Amino acid sequence: MSNIAVIGKGGREHALSKFLLDSNKYTEVFCIPGNDGMRLSDIHCLDWDSQNYLELVNILKSNSILKVIIGPEDLLANGLSDYLESFKISVIGPSKKLSLLESSKSYSKNFMFETGIPCASSKSFSNSTKAISYLESKDVAKTGIVIKSSQLASGKGVVVTHDFFEARKTILDFLDSNDCSINTDEILIEDYLEGVESSVFVLFSGKTYKILGAARDYKRLNDDNVGPNTGGMGALFKEDLLSESQWNEVSSILDKICVKFEKENLDYYGFLFLGLMHTNDGTKVLEFNCRMGDPETQIVIPNCSFDLVEDFEKTFRKETLSNDQVRHNNSFGIHVVLSSIGYPDIYNKGMSLGERINTNVSDIDSKIYYAGVKKNEKGYYVNSSGRILGLSYLGNDVGTCIEKVYGDINKLNTNNFHFRRDIGK
Repeated sequence: MSNIAVIGKGGREHALSKFLLDSNKYTEVFCIPGNDGMRLSDIHCLDWDSQNYLELVNILKSNSILKVIIGPEDLLANGLSDYLESFKISVIGPSKKLSLLESSKSYSKNFMFETGIPCASSKSFSNSTKAISYLESKDVAKTGIVIKSSQLASGKGVVVTHDFFEARKTILDFLDSNDCSINTDEILIEDYLEGVESSVFVLFSGKTYKILGAARDYKRLNDDNVGPNTGGMGALFKEDLLSESQWNEVSSILDKICVKFEKENLDYYGFLFLGLMHTNDGTKVLEFNCRMGDPETQIVIPNCSFDLVEDFEKTFRKETLSNDQVRHNNSFGIHVVLSSIGYPDIYNKGMSLGERINTNVSDIDSKIYYAGVKKNEKGYYVNSSGRILGLSYLGNDVGTCIEKVYGDINKLNTNNFHFRRDIGK
């Protein structure tokens, strides 16, 4: 057996690390840098300055780690995968070039157009005056509009609205405002698509793939899908979330991606996340992400059979995958995120941090995945970022999953935290 590391520090990385640890396929499992909450799960967390790639190589080699799974999109966009590969470290995480599928919404949209992948019509703008002029040609109140930051925005760079003035303000915020935390050189204005959303997760090895499953993300901050977009406040896994015909449409999309890779001799090693909208006109792609989603990972990965570890190993060895689906252990799963008051802090007003977290969870049936948690100088665990932790429960009855998760949340001290009460309902 060998050592392995997951790079990142959030709930997604906690779930990946715990899955690898529970598989008993590795000598030691590390999460770099991880967070203090993960240490409660016997995961080895190692400090690392995420800007210093050479320091990371030294940390990996000093701990005999030659296999790495990269979690966060910004590290992929900044070429960490390519850098580690140059030191003979095997990586699950696409190259900087192919990470443009997420880090540049403009590149991603052109990729879809070129391959014939169904998606919403879209126009790109770098000038707010021209963007607003285009917006004025749309009947926003009637048809709706979607405005996206072309650059990475931690899942918060998308605004969907039927309000012209909100759309106009978003354009000015994204392109011109110093008070908005989302700053981009380019935005996309897309037609609004009506339908039901889902997320499909795929592991690619070169030009072949393995489908890991589908889930539904709850992006809006508050119940009934109101409030600002967030990185994700919860997720639902259902074995039958997609119909047979919808899975056929997903297979067609994946085949088109593989044809593109074959035609241009591109090899993709890592996760690909398809954000989908199932409309009356068929399934359309909203976006590509080059990593697992957060919080969907927290119910998709723990529900996969440990056969998935062999697919990871094949990907490390750059071998062919079987172009089918991984086996799942349960039919349903619910994940609910607890966040800090003030999240998402889009306008830099600050969040309520340093609030104590109850980590005495021996009577809780759900799995807890820690995200923004640290141990303070008094030895207490406190929240350190927007999303603090999440609870997952997997089973064969959705009602039981919902009951278990919310029952366990009530056992925690949640007075100073925010969570949605309608996940899966």
